[in-house]
Amino acid sequence: MQIQLDELISKAPSVEKMIVDTVNFNGSLIVSGITNASNEIEQNFLFVAIKGYSYDGHDFAIEAVKKGASVLVVERPLETSCCQIVIREQKARKALGELSAAFYDFPFAKLKTVGITGTNGKTSVAHMVKSILDNNDMPAEIVGTLQSVRTTPEAHILNRIAYEAIASGKKALVMEVSSIGLALGRVEGIHFDVGAFTNLSHDHLDFHSSMEEYFTAKKSLFYRCDKAVIFQNDAWSSRLIDEISNLDGLEVKTVNHSVATNIVPHLSGTRFKVEEFEISLSWGGIFSIDNAIVAYYIGLSLSIMPEKVARGISSTPPVKGRFEMVRAPTDNTPLVVVDYAHTPDALKAALVSARIITGNKVAVVFGCGGDRDKSKRSEMGKTASELADVIVVTTDNPRNEDPNEIVKQIVADLDPSTYVVELDRAKAIELAVSLTSNQDVVLIAGKGHENYQIFKDNQVEFSDADIAKRVIDGIISSKSPSNSISKTGGIS
Repeated sequence: MQIQLDELISKAPSVEKMIVDTVNFNGSLIVSGITNASNEIEQNFLFVAIKGYSYDGHDFAIEAVKKGASVLVVERPLETSCCQIVIREQKARKALGELSAAFYDFPFAKLKTVGITGTNGKTSVAHMVKSILDNNDMPAEIVGTLQSVRTTPEAHILNRIAYEAIASGKKALVMEVSSIGLALGRVEGIHFDVGAFTNLSHDHLDFHSSMEEYFTAKKSLFYRCDKAVIFQNDAWSSRLIDEISNLDGLEVKTVNHSVATNIVPHLSGTRFKVEEFEISLSWGGIFSIDNAIVAYYIGLSLSIMPEKVARGISSTPPVKGRFEMVRAPTDNTPLVVVDYAHTPDALKAALVSARIITGNKVAVVFGCGGDRDKSKRSEMGKTASELADVIVVTTDNPRNEDPNEIVKQIVADLDPSTYVVELDRAKAIELAVSLTSNQDVVLIAGKGHENYQIFKDNQVEFSDADIAKRVIDGIISSKSPSNSISKTGGIS
């Protein structure tokens, strides 16, 4: 795919208005791709230099030229003979989005597009909405945590995904829209048919300076939507409804947990009704009902009949790492569940859900990520102490931090007799299983679908689900009885 530079700029009039100067400009140059990452450059690419939080793209522009970039979009002129388009300061991210949309011929305008934001639940809602669409003659692409390194990729990647989705016959695209993605302008140039909000709670305060800033980032999604579905369950969601209800052209639908009736949780999932339509989920978690409610009303907002929406949700395959039952209980082993819960609220919801499906003990294995929001660590420790009978604190992508220091922050407010520390996550899982019986539940929280552990000097393959299966299979093959547990987590 390629386009002449003059034509590309003419298709992005908002970018034309940003231009303050040009250097060595040649409108007949061919542009064969767009990126803001120098390591993605190919011949005749346009490189947008973005001054970010950690790096300044201008420092990599000359490298981009050496690799084949034919055009630079910059916020200050550089010492190079390459064609340069100089734009106003702090407009590079917007330019990347607008130019990417123009380069790929505005693919999002040709798709039914759904954007989902919120601290927890985005992935599950996105997969339910995809299933609704797939089952109603609108095959959908999905973009999110399970599909890419970043929950919300950069604008040029999003537009390429949308372009390729159309080429493969897709009619819709469902996207998880993170607060960081919104704050960094990754959805610039994209308009959503429906935007949805799941919830807001403590997370990402290593990036956002406050919960207020975090909220503002989430709210910004709805300035680019035709319809909004808001799950109302606290002061943040109520405030969001108040602040977006008068936006011109935005139709707001408010929903809450009360619309779910006849709730029947069971080992292999949850059954309930929304309005008079029955929904059956093939995975657990009482919080999954709230996610399904959001998905249901997104489906209605897309003018799909309610009974077809309910069938679409019920057809959703289990979402990897979302209250995923990796091993059912046996004569010698507990029920083991893996969940991505890595915030205080998500951990609470997962533990409450685990408690609902057992009359016995709940054990939890969890840690907190390094180089991430430190302020939630002790809160997660307290959540575990309030809701779990056995607590095994371990590592969860410590990155550049000392795992021991992370653990100290997690357990800062806990009685030492109520938890066990095992930094080797595989051994921590094995320990939790050994401390439980076949009447208990072991919740392995934090990593969910991830298949790696990130340490300071290396990244290793690691899957909570695979380790848990291996541990259980080993117990079954040896027929070794497990110990029971005490309220403080010690072996009785």
